[in-house]
Amino acid sequence: MTMEFINFWHAKFINEDVEMYDEETDTCAHTRSFNLCAELGQVEYIFSDKTGTLTQNKMEFKMCCVGNGMSNKIYGKLEAKHFHDKQIFKIIEKMKDKNAKLSDQEELVKQFFFGMAINHTVVAETDERMPFGVAYQAESPDEGALVDSAAILGWRFMSRSARTITIRLPCGEDRDYLVLALNKFNSTRKRSSTVVKDMVTGKIFLYCKGADNKMIERSDRAASKLKRLDKDLSFFSKKGLRTLVFGMREISKSEFDQWIKEYVDDHISFLILFSQ
Repeated sequence: MTMEFINFWHAKFINEDVEMYDEETDTCAHTRSFNLCAELGQVEYIFSDKTGTLTQNKMEFKMCCVGNGMSNKIYGKLEAKHFHDKQIFKIIEKMKDKNAKLSDQEELVKQFFFGMAINHTVVAETDERMPFGVAYQAESPDEGALVDSAAILGWRFMSRSARTITIRLPCGEDRDYLVLALNKFNSTRKRSSTVVKDMVTGKIFLYCKGADNKMIERSDRAASKLKRLDKDLSFFSKKGLRTLVFGMREISKSEFDQWIKEYVDDHISFLILFSQ
């Protein structure tokens, strides 16, 4: 009788615990079993399988580290609800002038956010109720969060066709890019890649994002020169953030011509195998 009495009051304390009140849903904790107190007393560790059980798959872009792998710079604040950094905002304001001369670091920032806006499989649908006139439909919450954040900061994914993708740049110009190749994310590659051609300059670029181990081993820099990147990734992980590594480089016409033949041959072989 004494144990039942204690369990009853323990459950009541849980139900009335102010620190367990959720303002978003206007609900308090609710104890459905009087044995819960004894069971909670046995819990020492909580494990998460990273499937969204604890995060509810609510992804938000909080912080980023931009650099060449050796001299990186961290932007953003963990406590901010959305990505916020005064230095980034100043760089974006500068980019609104088409003739502005960018420093090396500013150019990297520009390429980083452009990569967020163009390397994905998100679909844009016209919706006048949305802030930019488009609504994004993403296969995964993290891709949606990245495209949303890039749009808010000035690199707005506007539309996609079978061969082109349209991005609105911070200067307000809508520019079309020819999509030459797309390798989607899968459990084996653990990264996604997009090869695009700038219709204005004619230059070809590869944009890639993926798991840190898969991306770092493909870097053109020696491992000894990427210690700063490892340090920054460790810093983000200890803060409880999910990490993703971005990369890009310009591809020469001759290199692209050699690679695209293998890419097309592989995809044709796959389609034949699939149809059979």
